[in-house]
Amino acid sequence: MPSPLGHSLASLSIGLVAENEYYNIKYIFFILLLGLLPDMDLLPTLFMGLEKGGKFHQIYTHNFLFALIVSLLVYLIYKNKKYAILSFIIICTHFLIDSLVTDYREPIGVPMFYPFWNKTFYLGLFPGISKGNLSELFSISNLKAIGIELIIFLPIFFIIAIIKGINLKKLFFYDIFHSNKK
Repeated sequence: MPSPLGHSLASLSIGLVAENEYYNIKYIFFILLLGLLPDMDLLPTLFMGLEKGGKFHQIYTHNFLFALIVSLLVYLIYKNKKYAILSFIIICTHFLIDSLVTDYREPIGVPMFYPFWNKTFYLGLFPGISKGNLSELFSISNLKAIGIELIIFLPIFFIIAIIKGINLKKLFFYDIFHSNKK
């Protein structure tokens, strides 16, 4: 599994492509939330431990059905087809990226078509993030994996921002310091 940083950069890149003019902190938060939402299935590990809670990871929230349900909810809440489609694309991108990295825990791979088909898809092209304990979480191998994510996703993000003529300083900080001004 990639780190939250890799998923966030991929999601932000998609969000920049999808939106032409309206960037603000709420939009960025929405995009980041969507990009990390499939990993909400890691929350049981906080209460049940990694062995028991980790069994839920990449099953119920890493598939096309979950992406469809979330995108339908987004449409019902915002009444916006564009945001619904964007939600679907970002969530699918999350689990497609997960299928590209080395997986260290069962189930190996991503069950993209769950619950209709339990086959998992896995390429293992890049190192994943080990998260068995704190020493693994802050290990050199995880730093290398994050470095590879940055090498892949950061240039994509910057190229999209440059092509679209986006002022990144304004994109990330303008709303924070100018929220009460019109």
